[in-house]
Amino acid sequence: MNNCKRVVGVIGKGHMNGVIYALLADTGNLRFRDLAGKNSNDGGSNGWIDGLVKSLVRDTVIGIVLWALYEFINGGTFSF
Repeated sequence: MNNCKRVVGVIGKGHMNGVIYALLADTGNLRFRDLAGKNSNDGGSNGWIDGLVKSLVRDTVIGIVLWALYEFINGGTFSF
């Protein structure tokens, strides 16, 4: 990070306690990634792929359930 001594960022209210704890517990070796957490972009992370696959599976299951419910309500027959 170009040898910067300061980092400015915006955090949500839900993360405030964790950031304050990390800053107060700092023994002098606190790194930016310690505050950023596991989900920060570390160059090798495929977190977005995992999220995409989970979303596709979830949406497919929801679609099948809604289709089956539609068929049931309209008196149609369905089989898997």
